[in-house]
Amino acid sequence: MDAAAHRFEQHFCVRECRRVLSLLYPAGEWKTCGIAVSGGADSVALLRVLCGLYPAEKRHCLKVLHFNHHLRGE
Repeated sequence: MDAAAHRFEQHFCVRECRRVLSLLYPAGEWKTCGIAVSGGADSVALLRVLCGLYPAEKRHCLKVLHFNHHLRGE
């Protein structure tokens, strides 16, 4: 495992997401997972963590949910 992969695996957010996924999908029974993202740093970071934890052959099961309410003045 290279240094970047090791840092990823040791991050507390990754460990917590792995713990929650193991409760949701016991025995690696990966299923479709909808992830609501705002486009902000926190939700995009969560999406990146989940993409890193889901097995490559199951990443098509990750569904990103986003709706722009146009509430920000951007």
